[in-house]
Amino acid sequence: MSNKLKEIDKFDMVHIQLIDYPNLIRIQKEINGLNILFNIYDEFKRNKKLWSNILWTEFNINDLIINVLK
Repeated sequence: MSNKLKEIDKFDMVHIQLIDYPNLIRIQKEINGLNILFNIYDEFKRNKKLWSNILWTEFNINDLIINVLK
């Protein structure tokens, strides 16, 4: 049985009406999307800092390609 059905069963046992809040669900989805974007941005900042410390004489294009493809 799914978690959502288990939660509904709990509400039914104590006779509490289950109310769906579409705005909260929408906001939760937006926050999840923003968290994904923030994680991508944060990873980009870390990589930029790492790459900015590499001298051109020490630069290896293969390492860059491997890191980008991860």
